[in-house]
Amino acid sequence: MFLFIDLAEDMVMQNPPWTRDELILALDLYIKHRGSPPGKNSAAVLQLSNQLNEMGRNVECRDEDYRNTSGVYMKMMNFRSLDPLYTSTGKKGLTGIGSGDKKVWDEYNGNVMELREAANVIIKNIGVDRSIGQKNLQKYIAEAREGKVLTKIHVQRERSKSLIESKKKYVMNTCGVLECEVCGFSFHKFYGERGKNFAEVHHIKPLSYLDAEASTKIEDLAIVCSNCHRMIHSQLPWLAIQELKDLIAST
Repeated sequence: MFLFIDLAEDMVMQNPPWTRDELILALDLYIKHRGSPPGKNSAAVLQLSNQLNEMGRNVECRDEDYRNTSGVYMKMMNFRSLDPLYTSTGKKGLTGIGSGDKKVWDEYNGNVMELREAANVIIKNIGVDRSIGQKNLQKYIAEAREGKVLTKIHVQRERSKSLIESKKKYVMNTCGVLECEVCGFSFHKFYGERGKNFAEVHHIKPLSYLDAEASTKIEDLAIVCSNCHRMIHSQLPWLAIQELKDLIAST
């Protein structure tokens, strides 16, 4: 005797975990209305739902809309369960928070201006080209604090052949040699002709100032060797050029 089980009801597709970008935007909306969060049918929640779905299409390359207004509202209520201004009254809020929720809350709680700045620049860059999302980030690059949207724009600038060549040409014309601005390593000096004109380029402009539509200037870029470039991006927080120089000097 065979037993057939209908698993259709158990095969409901689950929405993907919330990304840092999404959590930052949801927390920003919650903090804006901390005393009285907007309802799931409000214009504010609908607007964020649309923005998150646009982000999913452009950055994550998803074709479906998966952040509906109910989900956005529930995420705000998750943050409410972490809010001492709410829980101190004996209320609990919506439980079932994820580790990402708490991490973002801990990072930005008490830093409203920093949160607002991060949210604004993410929203400004949501419409990045879908092709950016299709490029796999190199394994040595840790996702930036501000999330995937700005990480991918940053990486795109560093991989732009025209920008790389423009920076190299400028440095060669002014300094006569391509040396890492962190450790001073020169591929040409070490490897001879095989290393001539070889170097990597690092985008030094803070992520909060990145704009997918704005042009990158020569002074926004730095010549670095492969090792130093990987150390800059290997973990959070990403290091500034001087911070890595100081780290090397202290070892």
